[in-house]
Amino acid sequence: MNPSLTAQQLAFFSKNGFLELEELWNETECAHLAGEIGVGRDLWRNSPVLKKLLLSRKLSQLPLELTDSSSLRLAFDHGFPPQFSLPKPTPLKDLFCIQGLACVLLCRFSSTPFSFPAKPPLGLLPFPQKPGNLLLVQPHVLIAWPKEPIGLYAVGYADPNAVFVQNERDPAVQGMKELGYHFGDTLKNELHPLVQKR
Repeated sequence: MNPSLTAQQLAFFSKNGFLELEELWNETECAHLAGEIGVGRDLWRNSPVLKKLLLSRKLSQLPLELTDSSSLRLAFDHGFPPQFSLPKPTPLKDLFCIQGLACVLLCRFSSTPFSFPAKPPLGLLPFPQKPGNLLLVQPHVLIAWPKEPIGLYAVGYADPNAVFVQNERDPAVQGMKELGYHFGDTLKNELHPLVQKR
């Protein structure tokens, strides 16, 4: 994986709110990473492989470049169950209990086939076209989550001053409380590390 963003890619992301990068991971890497990913929140805390990936310069520099930020915070990672769906198009920022999301990365490691509809629905389909691709999304962009079963791995990077807020849609609220957070707390460096532009 050796991503490099061009001026055209940066402009596309700024205008459209998303950008897909192709073949960041090969078939072997996809199989290895898929084996590390389960269902639920903050999987990186128990997986040295995922922690290394999410804090790596190669991956973390992408949201830093796209948001023109000098530093961002690893807010979460989340493995969605295959049956997950949304009743209507929804922005990603509404699904998580972190206020101040800057960029969400949607990764596809599974080779489960997915057929893109001939007539796209309102909102962005949140599935990278192929395994090994990465879709970077601005948190306010509407996501139209199809009902067709497929697993997806999301990684959220947030502003350094991002805050833990109440959100009934997010099943991870209790997990944040177990980490010692209260509603309105700013995310802490020791629990949600910073990544910086180099």
